[in-house]
Amino acid sequence: MTLCVYNASQTACCVMQQSSICSLACLTFSIQPTIPHYRLQTTFILLLTTVTFKFVVNQMLPRINYLTYMASINILAEYGRCF
Repeated sequence: MTLCVYNASQTACCVMQQSSICSLACLTFSIQPTIPHYRLQTTFILLLTTVTFKFVVNQMLPRINYLTYMASINILAEYGRCF
């Protein structure tokens, strides 16, 4: 078992990356409705990016039984993308 310590700069970097992925979700609505295949393509790429980012962050976080600040930010970001 390895001990993983997150400092403030790593947390800020992850929060900044997660917020940029979330803000790109609004990009989907800027694509014209007459070309739905581009909207679907953009949505699917953002979904895959989000899943990959969550997978990488979960590998970096230590295995603990309680909710950390970084995990709660990921949960809130996913909830925000759904609604």
